[in-house]
This record gives sequence, C-alpha cells and structure tokens, in this order.
Amino acid sequence: MEYKIQTQMNEQDYRNFLTFHMFHKGKAIWIYTAILSIVAAAACTYVTQIITIPFFLFCWALMIATILITLRIKIHLLIKKRLKTDRGNLIRSEVIFYFHEEDFVMENQGIASTATLSYDKIYQVVETKDFYALYLNVNQATLISKRNIENVDEFGAFLLERTREIYKDCRRKR
Repeated sequence: MEYKIQTQMNEQDYRNFLTFHMFHKGKAIWIYTAILSIVAAAACTYVTQIITIPFFLFCWALMIATILITLRIKIHLLIKKRLKTDRGNLIRSEVIFYFHEEDFVMENQGIASTATLSYDKIYQVVETKDFYALYLNVNQATLISKRNIENVDEFGAFLLERTREIYKDCRRKR
C-alpha cells in the first residue's frame, strides 16, 4: 500500500504545533513552572508578611498564570518572527509526501527540494488530533495535517506499523 498526501500548513497549524511542542512534548516545562512558581509564591508571601496558606496558594496560582501567559506570548512572538523571516515561504509551501512500504519521499514545492528517508531515520512520530509530526531529530519536525489525508485511520495504521517503537499517540482522550 502506498499513500500520496499533499499538505500545506497555515499560521494556525503552526501555532497549534508550537503549543503542542512546548506544553505537551516538553514535560520539563511543567516541572520548571511548578518549581519557579512555588519559589516566587514563597517570596511573595515572605515579602508581604502575609504568611497564610490561602495567600500562598493565591500567589502560587498567580505565578503559574503569569508563567503560562508569558509562554503563550513567547509562542506568538516566535510565530510572528518565523513568518516574517520565512523568505522562501517554507511554512506555507505545499509539501507532497509519498509513503511507500520501506521509505517515504517529501517534495517541498516552496523550495523545490526532494528528500527520501527510510522509516528508521525518523526520531519520533507523534499523532495529535490535528496532525502527524514526523520528528527528524529532537527539535525538527515535518507536519502532515490530518485534514489532507483521505483515510486518516488507514494511514495511521500504516504509519504505526512502520514506526511502532517511536510512535506516540497524543490525541486527547474523551
């Protein structure tokens, strides 16, 4: 079985991916957020001399909210910068994937390039509710929007069969 998928990402797709990558893929961000917010809440409690559990919890919630808002702003600024410096229109360019039994081919129409990779060269495959992310290394991924796949379940099974050891299902369970 072979699959041909023509996909094109837009700004919202890129925002969804960066949000996923920052909040879901990078679990360390949650540890840093918890530690930083506890330290900041303790400092806030100490400085104000209001040493009560409700006030500490209020400060902690406020610090967590501040950190999360800061991260969302960071994502927005990253997208804005990336779109501004995307001279080759790489983000919005059409990519055609040809998935074969042993390998797959990516043709990027925006920069007129073609690459063939075997499945064992993929670092990780992540499935979300909106896309498949094929990580080529820990920080570089190519995205396939599910809205461009004719039979998502069939393709998902095909991809899972070839990448079982590195496949991660991150769809939200309901």
